[in-house]
Amino acid sequence: MNFKVTSVVLTTGVALFARHSRAMALVKVGFASIDISTTKSVPMGGYGVHIGLPNSARLSSGIHDPLQANAIAFEGEYQKGVIIVSLDSVGLSRASSLRIREQIQNILPESKATVILSATHSHQTPDTMGLWGALPFFTGRNMAYMDMFENNAVAAALKAWERRTPATLSHGIGNYKNTTTKAIEKQSQNDQISAFVVRDLNGAVLGTLSQWSAHPSTLPEKNTVLSADFVGTYRYFMSQKMPGTHVYVNGAIGNVYPTEVTERIPDPFTAGQRSPGMEDYYDKVAAIGSQLANATIAALNSATPLSSEIFGSKSTREIFKLENKLFKWASQLNLVEIKPTREGNLETEMALLNLGGIAAVTIPGEIFPNAAYSLARKLKNQDPNIHPFYIGIGNDWLGYIMTSADQKNPDFSYNASLSAGKYVLPHLDNAIVELQKRWENPEINFFRFE
Repeated sequence: MNFKVTSVVLTTGVALFARHSRAMALVKVGFASIDISTTKSVPMGGYGVHIGLPNSARLSSGIHDPLQANAIAFEGEYQKGVIIVSLDSVGLSRASSLRIREQIQNILPESKATVILSATHSHQTPDTMGLWGALPFFTGRNMAYMDMFENNAVAAALKAWERRTPATLSHGIGNYKNTTTKAIEKQSQNDQISAFVVRDLNGAVLGTLSQWSAHPSTLPEKNTVLSADFVGTYRYFMSQKMPGTHVYVNGAIGNVYPTEVTERIPDPFTAGQRSPGMEDYYDKVAAIGSQLANATIAALNSATPLSSEIFGSKSTREIFKLENKLFKWASQLNLVEIKPTREGNLETEMALLNLGGIAAVTIPGEIFPNAAYSLARKLKNQDPNIHPFYIGIGNDWLGYIMTSADQKNPDFSYNASLSAGKYVLPHLDNAIVELQKRWENPEINFFRFE
């Protein structure tokens, strides 16, 4: 953690997790879902650069399927817990994340629950970062929308906590194919599904928490109706197969996309608005969501009960230098909330959580899978059986997080142009190692899959 660089502050947490003797842990879990769509026309994020007056930006023209803030709250032993809020948005600045969590912690102290926010990264959502407005003078962040977005994220987290009830957890692992535009090495892909199913004491399903890795950009730039992309159809088809609320978080999505599907399934959002000529794309999104739901159900059908009642994290801070010229320029023009100091320092955060004995790693951006493997190798030094549950765009968005080799690769010049720089990954690596050393109870075993 003593890299000789100047800048970006990183808050991160880790848990070395205990195993209890009982076959299935009894915890408290709550779910909530709140709509974060808007009928107003706002700049949309995720595609291209727009130059000129405000109406030159890509503006929304309606709602195809509802954007959601979906939350799950865990409370384990010692009445401590974790709340995860998945937001259908292209990104999440640290400033926005801090505002949301400060409101939550005014009511629910941090000592009671760690709050993790994650953006699904759908490219069919309002621009919550500011990079997709009409540059160079008009941000893409609509302030009225941002107020609603942040307030509803707060409401979802608190409602999930209020609704927690005695429950049991099981965890399963499966696979659903994804792809990359330029897979230069085998480990450039990670198609793992990691999923929890929550049941009440009568065995009824309350909901799920799942993670897979792929850009929700199946709908192209010419689509202008708001949509969660395949994440929305995934939740729809999950609800047809299992009751409850289905919380989805994206993982290591840097240069990762859904595999091209030949199957088409009728768009389930029959009441939603559509951009002209997009029927095949909506049916394609439905097919991906349906197939991903089937793969998740298969993983949960062979899920293993969790025996740990521990939920929580610890934190530390790191500093590294912001290198990205675009981010600096956009900050100077007040287009984005990525605000480096005069010295070029930037504050961000990362967390390594215990979710009932499963390692969950939050990533402050779009990490390339082979960079995510770098983090996993650090964890595997403690336990070779670890397969982290990645929470992408967790509490911050710093663009692409890449290895130094990928930073230099001309095939990834676009990705490098949207990366905070080469210092990010080494600091994430070393923060994990440092936090392992700092864990309070040296007798606790490290997290593992049973």
